Order: sequence, then structure tokens, then C-alpha cells
Amino acid sequence: ASPTDLAIRGLLKDLPAGETRYVRWADLRALPTRTLRVGDEFVPGEQEVTVVMLADVLAKLPRDERADALVSICNDGYASVYTTEFM
Repeated sequence: ASPTDLAIRGLLKDLPAGETRYVRWADLRALPTRTLRVGDEFVPGEQEVTVVMLADVLAKLPRDERADALVSICNDGYASVYTTEFM
């Protein structure tokens, strides 16, 4: 696992609960992207950003059918829950 890998764990198909797997940056880059225009999100003013939609990440994960949400926990301690309805 490199610092750019995405660590995943939870209800992963055919793995014991709580075991961590990693998604490589190259695999994330292979997912479809969208370009969005946002205002005052990261810096003042309008920006154009390229994003990977969480629904596309979830669709590619080897998840158990019962898994219906993503929980994101960042290195700085910030955490969010994203349900399939939200995505």
C-alpha cells in the first residue's frame, strides 16, 4: 500500500469482516470522471474540478450485497457517511 492508495474495509465479498484491502491510484484513475464547476468550495471564486463519483467507486468495489453506504475517514480525522440514496 502506497500513500496514494485508498484503504477499504467493511462488508467486502469473500473476506473476513474488518480486513483491509487497497485500491491503487491507477485503478481510481481508470474510473469515469466528470467535470464540475463549483464556487467557493476549496478556494475563493469559481473553479472547474474533475471528480470521480462515489457511486462509481462503490459499484466497482467487491462488496457484499448488504453494503449500502460508504464511510469516508480522512487522515485528519474528518469522517462522513454517504448512503446509496445520497450518491
